[in-house]
Amino acid sequence: MHKTLLAAFVCLVVLGHAELNAQAKPAPQRPVPGKVAVPVAAPVVAPVATPAQPGAQPAERPGAQPAGAPQGAQQGAPQGAPPGARTGAQPGAATVEPARREVPAERVEPSPDPSATALRSLRSAADGGLASAQYGLALMYQKGVDMPPDQGEAARWMRKAADQGYAPAQYVMGTLFARGRGVPKDDSLAALWYRKAAERGDVTAQYSLGVAHSRGRGVRRDEAEAAKWYEKAADQGHAQSAFNLGYQSERGIGVRTSNAEAAKWYRKAADQGHMAAQHALGVLYRRGKGVPQNDIEASKWFRKAADQGLAAAQYDLGVLYSKGAGVPEDFVQAYKWTNLAAAYLDTEDKRDQARQTKAFLQTVMTREQVAEAQRLSSTWTAVKAPTP
Repeated sequence: MHKTLLAAFVCLVVLGHAELNAQAKPAPQRPVPGKVAVPVAAPVVAPVATPAQPGAQPAERPGAQPAGAPQGAQQGAPQGAPPGARTGAQPGAATVEPARREVPAERVEPSPDPSATALRSLRSAADGGLASAQYGLALMYQKGVDMPPDQGEAARWMRKAADQGYAPAQYVMGTLFARGRGVPKDDSLAALWYRKAAERGDVTAQYSLGVAHSRGRGVRRDEAEAAKWYEKAADQGHAQSAFNLGYQSERGIGVRTSNAEAAKWYRKAADQGHMAAQHALGVLYRRGKGVPQNDIEASKWFRKAADQGLAAAQYDLGVLYSKGAGVPEDFVQAYKWTNLAAAYLDTEDKRDQARQTKAFLQTVMTREQVAEAQRLSSTWTAVKAPTP
């Protein structure tokens, strides 16, 4: 998939470069739809009659019978041959061949390799200083598209684009220094390039700079500065940044404590399908913090996250089914979700709690109900792979 996106990007760069070149070239002639070009035959040249010499007999017309020849005899046929028979032309007789219409054979040119053509155009544009082409060429070296992977060349071309202020390249330079790919690993330089791209509005760079400040990686640890960059990215629709900001607001990390603000940011991320935010928003509704207490809303958000495989949400949804809170009481559904969570919760204490809940449910369920719940959880895991 990455290579498909990269190929699409390269095509856009090449097409843009080709459009600039096309302005300086005359447009080629194009055939008119509905008309077929017919090759023109060479003109037929009629034979030129030679002036008669004095005393010479006039030349006979082709096919005319000589004087005294029997009626119906063909010119050049030997005497005694049946009427209508022909033999070869008489020596010295002039023969006019009918004109032939020569149709020139179509010349088939070998089709150029589109990938090679695109790469040449991209490299030409990159050599000419086009930042987006330099960025595209760097990605091709990085991913090994139509060439062997070369992280050093990738970093060299990425730096050329970044030095021109191309924000996507500046962000990638930050990731290269953070991971030590094609350049020495250096968290300070990573944060420097993240900041350059973030200040130009690159949303992923804003998030990455927030993480750097939150962890003190390459820069001093500063949760308030992290929240500032998270908010900039969240305002552009970055779901993880919105979740992080909700988490900080709920706990007063770098910002003032506010469950209402936490609910606002969690919802922004949850609406984009962020499962941790969906679960966190469900917890706020379950507890009535920052939002009115509402088990129906809680169950709705728990289910969205549980369906994506979040074990914590699966456990909390099972609890609601066991108590009939926000959903009808249903021990089969309660056991199903608890059974799923018990295998994937992230700590042993939580997994042990889920196992105890399962043991309690078995005491109030029939053997058939337990078998059905196990079948449902087994069917669900066959379709979706839960993630802790």
